[in-house]
Amino acid sequence: MVFHDQSEDIQPSISKLNQELSYLHLDNLCIHTGPIIRKEEIYEEMEIDERRRIFNKMVALIRQINIKYKCFTTKPNI
Repeated sequence: MVFHDQSEDIQPSISKLNQELSYLHLDNLCIHTGPIIRKEEIYEEMEIDERRRIFNKMVALIRQINIKYKCFTTKPNI
């Protein structure tokens, strides 16, 4: 989950990310870092350099804007 102060417009940063992904021919991409790292789903045919570019663009966005995020997981049954 991602939270941010709604009074701070992050749309220009999101638009910039989408434009940069468009340069990589990745229009309307919903970025999921797990599949990028594990070379799964739409990323399975991509080389490491391509996946790294996507990952780095997402990290740059997160560093650029004022957001907070929280990851949730379930405890595995042992």
